[in-house]
Amino acid sequence: MMAHPRTEKEKVAVSEREAKYRQRLQKEIDEVQRGLAEVEERLAEKGDYSLGEGDPAIYLWEMNLARRERLRARLEELQAAMARLDRGTYEQCSVCGGRIEEDRLELLPTTRTCSECARKGR
Repeated sequence: MMAHPRTEKEKVAVSEREAKYRQRLQKEIDEVQRGLAEVEERLAEKGDYSLGEGDPAIYLWEMNLARRERLRARLEELQAAMARLDRGTYEQCSVCGGRIEEDRLELLPTTRTCSECARKGR
């Protein structure tokens, strides 16, 4: 069975949604990249690990190291979502192929599954 061609009104609605998603994803990508730059600056100086005289700054340095890894992972998720948007598959569930709900994408912009598949644990 062939899908019906989109009307002009449907095409405009899709285009507006995609523009909104793109803007949201890019804003978050920019924020994560700024956070990464800040963390990299903080990681430039490492405290002293001398035996018996550990620098309290080491704790902060290690916290920033963990934060950098979380930010890198988030950036990868966001970039993958942007790539799906570029391919036209951003709203498509990776499990069932159905449409991911707009409300779900608003809350979880990097999600790959619709609510139904997520609820079923797929």
